[in-house]
Amino acid sequence: MSDVAGGRRLFVRQSSGLVREVSVTNALFFNAAAFMGTGVGWYPAFYSLAFEAWMRLAAERLEGTGVPVYLIPGNDDPYEIDEALAHSPYCVNVDGKVVDIPGDLQVIGSGKSNPTPWRTPREIPDDDFREELTRLADEVRDPRRTILLTHCPPHDTGLDTAPLLDDEMRPIVSAGDLLRGPVGSTGVRRAIEELRPLLGVHGHIHESGGEVGLGSTLCINPGSEAAFGILRGYLVDVGPDGVERAFRVEG
Repeated sequence: MSDVAGGRRLFVRQSSGLVREVSVTNALFFNAAAFMGTGVGWYPAFYSLAFEAWMRLAAERLEGTGVPVYLIPGNDDPYEIDEALAHSPYCVNVDGKVVDIPGDLQVIGSGKSNPTPWRTPREIPDDDFREELTRLADEVRDPRRTILLTHCPPHDTGLDTAPLLDDEMRPIVSAGDLLRGPVGSTGVRRAIEELRPLLGVHGHIHESGGEVGLGSTLCINPGSEAAFGILRGYLVDVGPDGVERAFRVEG
């Protein structure tokens, strides 16, 4: 899981047969940020309690299924939730880590994003973003058996297209059309081009779902319409030689 505000889920399924899914999502089903207001001091505490409840629910629903869950927060999520994620009885927060997962795979996780107009809690400059991912990449055994799970998608890939804003945070319109452009991270893109992982799993830009090849890496963004009750995700089959199939699903 990657973006605790949108409802995106990826299952990486081992082609050897029964469900050995790796749930790597970009949003925890519930957009607590909708309750955030300027100067509302109770917001971080409320958010942490909400996360604790979701972590308990995940354990109740998935315990005994053999389906592990690996997650990261998103740029909107305050750092106060990290303690709740760390104490989850079932889910594993891989933010800022390299973690072994089923199928002789590893996952690199990062819930940060490049700067946005909204000045959210987990934003960092793109150069710092690349340095962090490069440092983590030094710990992996084999890039071709590695999944890069970042909340923010790579820049200018079609997975990061969003409305452009003017200096007053208003959408830019030209000839009656809403102007859109790439807003993803150049740091993430450079890290993928240098590491060449098996798979890149991203979110952040809800309206820009899809998949694209970046060099030898398949990059996916399930997108999100959680506000309309639609859950989007990807089923990805990973075999000994790499990604075999990728299916975008919704429900």
